[in-house]
Amino acid sequence: MEAVFDGTATPYGIEPFSLLGLIPLGICLFDRFVRGRAWSWMLFAIGMIALVAINGIVNWDIYRIRAMVASGEGLEITRGAVTQHWSITERVRDTSKSSVSYKTVISEGFDIGALRFAWMRGESFSPATFSNLAEPHLALRNGQLVEVTWFTDPADNDARRIIRLKLAR
Repeated sequence: MEAVFDGTATPYGIEPFSLLGLIPLGICLFDRFVRGRAWSWMLFAIGMIALVAINGIVNWDIYRIRAMVASGEGLEITRGAVTQHWSITERVRDTSKSSVSYKTVISEGFDIGALRFAWMRGESFSPATFSNLAEPHLALRNGQLVEVTWFTDPADNDARRIIRLKLAR
C-alpha cells in the first residue's frame, strides 16, 4: 500500500488566511505614525484576536492529533475495499453576502463496508486531517483496497476524521 496522506507530518505554523488580521494592525500603525492620530485600540484588538484565534485553532488541532497518534488512544485502523465512493458538487446561494452570489460546495467520501468516511473538500480544522485539498484531487474507485487511520472527533460533531490514508495502486 502506498501512503497518499499522512496528517502527522503537518508542521505547526501560521495559517496564511490568518494574515488578514494584519490589515487592522496596518491601519492602526498608519493612523498612529503617518496621520499622527491616537491608537485605534479597537482595530488593534480585532487584528490580534483574529491572528491568535485562527492560528490557535489550527495549531491546537495539529497538537492534539499528534498527541493522539503518540499515545494511540482513540485511533482506529480500518482495512478493506471501497464499497462506494462519491463526489457531489453543488452550487449553493452564499447567504453570508448581501449580493446575489454562489459558492461551490464539494461533498466527498467513501464507504468501507458499514463505515462511512465523509468530508467537505477543503473544510477541516487543520491540514492534519484529510479533506482532499491537494492537487490533483484523489480519485477513489469501487473495489480499491485502502487502509484508513481515523478517529471520532467530539469537536467536530463526532465526525470520522482521517489521519492517514493508504491506497493499493
